[in-house]
Amino acid sequence: MLLYPSLAAGFLFIGVPLLVHLINLLRHRRTQWAAMDFLLASYRKQRRWIVLRQLLLLLTRIAVAALLIAVLAGLIGGRGLIGAIGGQTTHHVIVLDDSYSMRQRVSGVGNSGAAAGESGVESGRDATAYDRALSAIASLVRNLSNDEGVHQLTVMRASRASMVSDNEKGTADAAADLAAQTVTGDARQVERLMSTRASTLRTDLVSAIDLASDLLNANPADSKRLYVVSDFSRRDWQSPRRMAVSLEKAKKTGADIRMIDCVESGATSSPRNLAITDLAPEPDVWVAGVPVMMNVTVKNYSDAEVKN
Repeated sequence: MLLYPSLAAGFLFIGVPLLVHLINLLRHRRTQWAAMDFLLASYRKQRRWIVLRQLLLLLTRIAVAALLIAVLAGLIGGRGLIGAIGGQTTHHVIVLDDSYSMRQRVSGVGNSGAAAGESGVESGRDATAYDRALSAIASLVRNLSNDEGVHQLTVMRASRASMVSDNEKGTADAAADLAAQTVTGDARQVERLMSTRASTLRTDLVSAIDLASDLLNANPADSKRLYVVSDFSRRDWQSPRRMAVSLEKAKKTGADIRMIDCVESGATSSPRNLAITDLAPEPDVWVAGVPVMMNVTVKNYSDAEVKN
């Protein structure tokens, strides 16, 4: 299957090497001369090898011509062939949700395959969803450093993207923590990102995905991938129309979109979701420098019972 069927006519040029080969056979002239008998004896001994060599040369020329035309016409799988020989560049853009909901506690680091101690979390301990996100990114970078081909990495936090989108002069590069950096085996490449924490704000992923689409569209990589790393909380995704428009914009860049859930680990129960709904001081005389007793009302929005 071809991405550009109109270029399929180029396969007619495969016959050019065959035509040149036939012309070379026809242009030879027979000339009798005395020393020819010695050459004919040598030619008869080497004839099979000469014919085989010419045939292999002809087939090689035809194969090269067919491969070039297939790549130009956008043969499905052609880019994979280029990547197999180490010539493909893949741009990986990660949109990292660092909204306040990413501070919720989850059990362990999760299935990201991160080693103990990465992103400041020990395996088996309760961690936040943001810690899981960082562990997933660290695992992805390790895998990319071992893969063939050239891999470029861009990481964009949603909070920074929101601030940049509010500024009319802001650019997508300014919102990225890492901008199209070539992935290497050096762990220090994402060390700065691993030291970040989830923000205290409710951020919108739409602006981050829009800026990521701009980066994908401007980058001339052979292959493009967009990762959305989030807890996919219902509150942030309750307006699917705006999100669908942004994802459709990213898809038009030719990117392969992948979602990474930092909360779901196979359990059907909802995570702990506690909120302070009321905070008021005790009715008393308040004196400067003296502690004041406060009444706090905490509401449990999750399905499971939570004990102190």
